[in-house]
Amino acid sequence: MKRIKITKIKTFITAFVMILTGTLHAQLADNWDWMNPKPQGNTINAIDFVNDNLGFAVGEYGTILKTTNGGVTWQKQNSGTSTQFISLDFVDQNTGYAGGTNQMLKKTTNGGQSWQDLTLPTAANYYVMDIKFISAPVGYVLGFFLDANKIWKTAAQHGKPSYPQVQIIFLIYIF
Repeated sequence: MKRIKITKIKTFITAFVMILTGTLHAQLADNWDWMNPKPQGNTINAIDFVNDNLGFAVGEYGTILKTTNGGVTWQKQNSGTSTQFISLDFVDQNTGYAGGTNQMLKKTTNGGQSWQDLTLPTAANYYVMDIKFISAPVGYVLGFFLDANKIWKTAAQHGKPSYPQVQIIFLIYIF
């Protein structure tokens, strides 16, 4: 009777070790290939398509992705930051804006190949939660921090948006 119990215990332990070893081996990095979304695996927070084929996506760790085939494949763009992006809006195929934590706001004028920093009026640590351009020179930015929201609007100079000249057009306090 004891011999049967010991044999069952040995069989159970052997099976457990084999399963554990196989599971650990299967989870080694060299056995995994990132499938979707290629080319990276950071969380995506916003997406904007200019047309049926051209689209952009932004997310954590400064991730900016671009597709030219309707999202079948994506190419990673150099954002120049590791700060989290939360919002995105493209005016046309070349000009776009991306915003995120720590009041980060960036602009591209070459389809995402490079991004320049823009400065909103002083309001420490606001998150740029949403961006919307209703025309090339006129855009709005929604910022949020703890108990207040702010909306900024571009002040166009010579028909081009200029965020250093933006003004706070609306301030909401949440109690």
